[in-house]
Amino acid sequence: MKSLRIIIPLIIIALILICALIYFLRNAKARNVPAPKVYEGTLIEFNHNPGYGDENGAIHDECLKRNDSGEWIIESRDLECIGEPMIVTTYEVSSDDVLTFETFVKESGILDLQDRPESDEFMTDYRPWNYIFAFDESATGGSKREYYSFSQYLMYSDKDFALIKELEERFKALQGKVISTRKEKDY
Repeated sequence: MKSLRIIIPLIIIALILICALIYFLRNAKARNVPAPKVYEGTLIEFNHNPGYGDENGAIHDECLKRNDSGEWIIESRDLECIGEPMIVTTYEVSSDDVLTFETFVKESGILDLQDRPESDEFMTDYRPWNYIFAFDESATGGSKREYYSFSQYLMYSDKDFALIKELEERFKALQGKVISTRKEKDY
């Protein structure tokens, strides 16, 4: 009986110490996770190239930017084949929607994808998909045009790909009605 009175408190103390050790180790891992970067600049431009290419010289890209009047637009450029004209379609975009898009870009962590390691993937005769963001960071001591970009030839997790898909969906949702369509010279 006397030995049972000693063993039970020792077991309880041992369990408490084990729980405390587990708690400490889990929190130590959390403390080593770097804090997400804070992006304080103002979005100037966003370019998206969906990955395109063949031996005919096809091109497709889209750019969110301000026009000469200071209004937000999306300009989409399409070329099916060398020797044909480039088709440039301009869409209207709501300033409020751009602000929501910019907030998503800054807070989602998508700009951190540029820090992913390079993959060993490579294809010839192909333009890989990519995303390029330009921010004016002069108000916070940075440059007037700071670029962040990431492309196909980096290593991404499933979570990263889900974030990229959300970026694409949010970008597509920005497109308003067509303002103009024009043909540029043959390329």
